Amino acid sequence: MSLTSLAETRGVAPDVVMLNSLLDALVECRAWNNLEIVWRNVSGARNGSIYWKRVTPNARSYNIILKGLAVRGDIKGAVTLTERMDELNLWDDVTTNTLVRAALAAGEYDMAESVLGERTSYAIERKQHPNVGGYTDLVDAYARGDDLEKALETLRVMTRRGVRPNDVTFTCVIAALARRGRVDEAERMLRYMKSAGVMPSRVTYNAFLNGLLLLGEYSTEDGGVDQNGGEEYFKDYDFRVDRALSILSDMISHNVYPDATTVTTLIEGLTRAEPTRTNDIPLILETVTKNAETANYVSPLSPVHSQKIATALIRAYASVDDFENVQLTFRNLENKDVIAFNAYLDACVKMGRIADALDTFGNHVGGVVVAKKKDSTTRKTIGRRLRPDVISYTVMMRAMVRGNKGSAARRMRLLYQEMREVWGIMPDITLVDTILSGMIQSSTFGLSDTDTKFTARVLRDAASLPYADGEYNKRKRILYSVLVGRNSEVWKNYGDGNDDDNEVDVLFQRKAWNKVDSRFRVLGQGVQRGDSAKKNKVDKFLKSKGW
Repeated sequence: MSLTSLAETRGVAPDVVMLNSLLDALVECRAWNNLEIVWRNVSGARNGSIYWKRVTPNARSYNIILKGLAVRGDIKGAVTLTERMDELNLWDDVTTNTLVRAALAAGEYDMAESVLGERTSYAIERKQHPNVGGYTDLVDAYARGDDLEKALETLRVMTRRGVRPNDVTFTCVIAALARRGRVDEAERMLRYMKSAGVMPSRVTYNAFLNGLLLLGEYSTEDGGVDQNGGEEYFKDYDFRVDRALSILSDMISHNVYPDATTVTTLIEGLTRAEPTRTNDIPLILETVTKNAETANYVSPLSPVHSQKIATALIRAYASVDDFENVQLTFRNLENKDVIAFNAYLDACVKMGRIADALDTFGNHVGGVVVAKKKDSTTRKTIGRRLRPDVISYTVMMRAMVRGNKGSAARRMRLLYQEMREVWGIMPDITLVDTILSGMIQSSTFGLSDTDTKFTARVLRDAASLPYADGEYNKRKRILYSVLVGRNSEVWKNYGDGNDDDNEVDVLFQRKAWNKVDSRFRVLGQGVQRGDSAKKNKVDKFLKSKGW
């Protein structure tokens, strides 16, 4: 029985507050069908429940429905509803802002400008203008759409109309200027923001840093884009890193305290520089940690306490093959989460520290006690088990392939069985492709029927994954061609009898796969055949774990 039915049964008389609470809940839950039924009943629809017909909706009721239409992208319905609100004299500032949001969601920028031009309130003596949200949404939409000039023009228009920009408005513009490489203008906007009496928040500074440092491409001052990562790219990027460190100082001097996002953004920026500037990381950590202690700031910024910062450090040190600091960071992290755990495993595998990856995985997922190390000290038993995710197992599958390829198939099979049956984790495309590539590599050493059946199981689990059209069947044909052959009983449900060897060969060339050594680029270079000591160490460890 629904709450509405229960209220009706118990004789609870509905009112507009109860109606609005219900409408708001239905919008938040995206329960569009139920929302439509209730609204029809409120509107007096025939054959509907009479329960809600006793309630007269107010402006808030209509604005909640308008919000739902905006979320759904139904601009036609939104316009029709606001016309009705205008007739009932229920249009208010919330209506204006929400209709602007609906127009922007539908890509109707001109309509959004028109609504603000016609419906902006004037002579409002409030701390914040009621239409600042609508203008900010428009500024943000232009900024995100790379129409920076329109964003700046909108900022000027709203000021002329007496709508004072707030910190969110300025943040949108500053971040967009930084992304486009217009760093000097971004800093001038930051100064103008302060002079206008709007103090930048932590979000403002973080957005500035993010725009400066975390770029997928380099945007030049003249609006051009350089994706080549050439000398000019790195020269400019090094300049950006210096400006970012300056912004950190400015942030602290204005008593805006950094958080984990600030620190990780800077760490990632230092890592991207060429050459990398990971040597500057200790100075940043010292600065923000001392600042947090001085301010008695509640958010811990030490990599010992912050999982987010520790994860960024692990990735940064791994990028320069500094395993000592990778290991030290992970060991010192007090409350390890699966993201830091996965970053550490990935670092181990990339640096060829397969035994360390296996050791850590066994300790934290299996809860086993690891035997004595070389220095005759023993590790403490892990008190609780980390719950792994599909990424954890993807990394470990890569570790298996990079260890001893001759026994990789068996190891992957046991790991996959544990993932599915112990943890109930379903594979994703990356995990499936990692396993399939590993099985093809292992086929050069020979596969048992059990291994072939395992590969078939993985493909069955992968059938529902969102592969691009034809990609799933191509994978089946490759494995059918490489691993077994057309008459295998194991594969008879997979082959369609019309496999095209030419198509398989083309895919092998495109993916840089080789039918003889079957090495996938995605896996990188494995342990070489001459590295017998490494392989023996890994095999001995695996044997001790029963893998």
